[in-house]
Amino acid sequence: MTRLKKSLVSYLAGALLLLTVTGIQAQQSISNLSFGGSNVDETATALVQLQNGDVFVLGYAQLPGADIQCALSKLNSNGELIWTRYYGTSLNDFGFDLLLNNNGDLIFCGETKDDLGNADALIAETDTAGNLHWLKNLGSDSLNESLKSIKALADGGYVGCGLITETRDADPQNDVLVMKLFSTGAIDWQQAYGSTSNDYADALVVLPDGYVVTADT
Repeated sequence: MTRLKKSLVSYLAGALLLLTVTGIQAQQSISNLSFGGSNVDETATALVQLQNGDVFVLGYAQLPGADIQCALSKLNSNGELIWTRYYGTSLNDFGFDLLLNNNGDLIFCGETKDDLGNADALIAETDTAGNLHWLKNLGSDSLNESLKSIKALADGGYVGCGLITETRDADPQNDVLVMKLFSTGAIDWQQAYGSTSNDYADALVVLPDGYVVTADT
């Protein structure tokens, strides 16, 4: 089984760039590997690796003449691109975090944003062939929500974190958003935490009795 020893995903010259992927057992090294369409601006944000060595890279892409869409790419254990799929709504859609769930399917989270900056949280499920099972927007008209990180739970659901903003305030501030989701992507509960400054969360850890969220203010 090939595992990632060190990985870095970054953006370069309109393509997805995967740097320094090294197989521990196979001792295969891939450096300066780029993939993506020549007329497509793509940004990578997260990746997961399967036990067979296949790698899935999540991000978002600006397609010619179209809105921004979530982008999911599959690479084999040699770093060769197998396919790229695009998912989204009629607005701009961004993928930020990716995981393999308990059923062997892929879950990604992010946000859907219109041209005025109004945003809803986004969550979607695909199989490892890239077939979309469902995609849902989670939000309301008076709030901006975004999910930056997501984790799977033992009960089959998920917990995500990000930010939430009350758009009706004269001087809106971001608060930390923690959202518990059922396996279907529906909201179980959500809670906002914050100070008098702008606050947002970008990662979390699941503990036996709760969650630890990392946030900036």
